[in-house]
Amino acid sequence: MEKKYNKKEKIRVAFAGNPNVGKSTLFNALTGAHQHIGNWPGKTVELAFGKITYKNIEFELVDLPGTYSLSGFTDEEIVARDFIVKEKPDVVVVVTSATTLSRNMYLVIQVLELTNNVVVAVNMIDEARNAGLKIDFRGLSKALNIPFVPISALYKEGIDDLLNAILSVAQGKFKAYQIKYDPELERLLSELELIIDGKIEEYPPRWVAIRLLERDRYIVDFLTLKVPEAITKAREIHDKIHEIFKKDPPLLIINERYKIVDELIEKYVSKKTLTNALTEKIDTIVLHPIFQFVTTAITFIVLFWVVFFIGDFFVEYIDLLFSLLTESAESYLVGLNINPIIISFIVSDSGLIGATATLVSFIPYILLFYFAFTILENSGLMARLAFSMDKILRYFGFSGKSFFPITLSLGCNVVGIQSIRIIEDKKIKAILYIMNSFVPCSARIGVMAILIGVFIPDPLTSSIAIFLILINSFFIIFIESKILSHYLKVEASSFVIELPPYRFPPLKSVFNISWIRTKMFLYRAGVLIFIGTLLIWTGINIPPGAPLEESLLGRIGILLQPIAMPLGLDWRAVLALILGFLAKENTLAVLQALYGGLESLPLYFDLPKAIAFIIFYTYYVPCLATVATIKKESNSWLITTFAVALSIITAYLVAFLVYVLLSVMI
Repeated sequence: MEKKYNKKEKIRVAFAGNPNVGKSTLFNALTGAHQHIGNWPGKTVELAFGKITYKNIEFELVDLPGTYSLSGFTDEEIVARDFIVKEKPDVVVVVTSATTLSRNMYLVIQVLELTNNVVVAVNMIDEARNAGLKIDFRGLSKALNIPFVPISALYKEGIDDLLNAILSVAQGKFKAYQIKYDPELERLLSELELIIDGKIEEYPPRWVAIRLLERDRYIVDFLTLKVPEAITKAREIHDKIHEIFKKDPPLLIINERYKIVDELIEKYVSKKTLTNALTEKIDTIVLHPIFQFVTTAITFIVLFWVVFFIGDFFVEYIDLLFSLLTESAESYLVGLNINPIIISFIVSDSGLIGATATLVSFIPYILLFYFAFTILENSGLMARLAFSMDKILRYFGFSGKSFFPITLSLGCNVVGIQSIRIIEDKKIKAILYIMNSFVPCSARIGVMAILIGVFIPDPLTSSIAIFLILINSFFIIFIESKILSHYLKVEASSFVIELPPYRFPPLKSVFNISWIRTKMFLYRAGVLIFIGTLLIWTGINIPPGAPLEESLLGRIGILLQPIAMPLGLDWRAVLALILGFLAKENTLAVLQALYGGLESLPLYFDLPKAIAFIIFYTYYVPCLATVATIKKESNSWLITTFAVALSIITAYLVAFLVYVLLSVMI
C-alpha cells in the first residue's frame, strides 16, 4: 500500500556513497548548502544536514560519511551504517559514479542488506556519455526493483528525476528485492536468522546474521549479551561453511556480493573500456617513480607563488585605503569634539580601524589560497599527490592518507585536526595531533609573508625566505614524527585510493567553496582579532596617559622579556607572540600598535632578530582554537599538553640557532 504524504509531513533521506563519486556535490546541488567537496577517502566525517521543499513536501537530507563499505572497520563505516539502521531514514540514496559503477555497486549491495528503501543515483553521466559508455538503467532498476537514476550533480542534470524517484520509494512504489546468495549459504543464514529473529529490535535479523558470520566484533559483543545462543550457532555454521565451500565465511560472503555485482555489470553495462588519453599522459609524469616528488614540490611552490604574488598586489592597495580612512576618520571625529580616548580606540593602530585593516589584509591571501587549494582538490590532482607522497610518509611512520590532514592544515589547523578522524591507527592519530602545530596555516603564512616583505623588500629574495621557512617546517615534522613513531612502534598502514580522471571544476563552484571557507575563517578570526584589539588597547591605555613602557601591557612585557633575550627580542615582541596565541592574526595588530606601524619594524629589528621572530612565530602552537580542537578530538590532556610544549620548545630552539648563525654570518 502506497504511503501518502501531505504538506506537513517530512521525508528523511540519507545520502551514502564511496569517496570521489560526487556525493557532496549532489548534496550541494540539492540544498545549496555549499558542502565541502574533496577527492579523498573519508572526506565527510561528520553528518551534514539540509532541507528542501519539493512538490509541497519537505525533504530532510542527511549527508553520510563517504565510505567504500559498511563493514564497520573505520569510523566512517560505523557512522554510515548506524545512521541507516538506527535512524531508519525513509529513503537511502546511494550515490555512484557512472564511470566506476562496477566498484561502487558493492556498497549498493551492502545497503540493500540493511534496507529495501533505496535509490541509486548514477552520477557523472556526462562523463560516461563522452566516453561512449552505455548503461541500461531500466534493466538495473528491474533487476533489483529500485530506481537507478542517471544524473550529473555538477551540471544539475537529472535532479528532478532523482527527487521524483525518492518520493516514489518513500511512498512505497518500490520495495527492493532481497539480496539472495548461494542457496546452501541462504539455508545456513536462515538457521541463524531464526534464532535471532524476535530477540533484538535494534537491527534487522538477517543483517545481524550476515555480520555475525563476517565476525563483526561489535555484533559479536552485542549478541553475546543479547542472544548468546546465536554465538554458539554461528560457530557451528562457520564450521559447516568451511566444510561445504572450503572458504572462510567472511571471504565467502564478500565473494557472493561481488558475484551479484559482476552479473549486473555484465548484463546491463557496456564492456567498453573507459580510457582517458589526457589522464594517462599526465599520469606518466605525475605518478612517475622519480618525477612524482618533483611534481609535488612544484605544485605547492606554484600554489604559494600565486597566493603571495597576487595577494601582495591587493594588500598594497588595502594598506593605502585604510591609511586614507584613518586620516579621514580622525579629522572627522576631532571636528566633532569627540573624547580623545574614544578617538584613540577607533583610529589608532591598536584600535578598531587598525584591527579591521589587519583582518581585511588577510582576505586576498586566504581567498587565493582556498581558491587554488579547491582547484587541486577537485581536479583529481590532490589524490595523486597523496599517492605520490605515500612512500615518503611511510618512511616516517605515516601513510598517504596522512597527507590530507597535513595539507588541510595549510588552510586551517583546526580543519586539519578534525580531518585526522579518517586515520584508523590511534598511534598515528596521536602523532598527527602533535605534529599539526608545525604545519603553518594560511593565517600564519599570511603574517609571515607580510613581515618578510617588511624586512626583505625584494620579491624574489622574500619568496625564497618564505619557501625555506616552510620547507624547514616540514623537515621538523618528518624528523620528530620519525622519532615518535619509533618510540611508539608505529607501523604505517597500507594506503588505497581511487584516482579520478582529471577534470577542471567549474570556476563558479570553486569560487563558492573558496568564499565559504574564507567567510568561516573571517568569522573566527574576526571575533578573536577584535577581542585581542580590545585587550591590546585596554592594556596600552591603563593607566591613562602613561608611557607605553609603564602601561599595564608594557609592564607585563618587560617582566617576560628575559625569556626572549637569547633570541634578541624585546618585550614588545614577547607580547606579540603571547597575544598571537589567542589568534595568530593578532600578532600583526600588536606589532603595529607597539612599534608605531609595521613600517617602523626595521628600526627595532635587524635581520637575525627579524628571522628569529618569524621562525618562532611560525613554529609555536597555532592558536587557542587549535589547542581546544586537539583536546576535543584526542580526548587526552597528555597529547594536548605534549603538543603545546613540544611546539614551543622546538620553536624556541630553532629560532635561537638561526639567530646565532645569522648574527655570526651577517
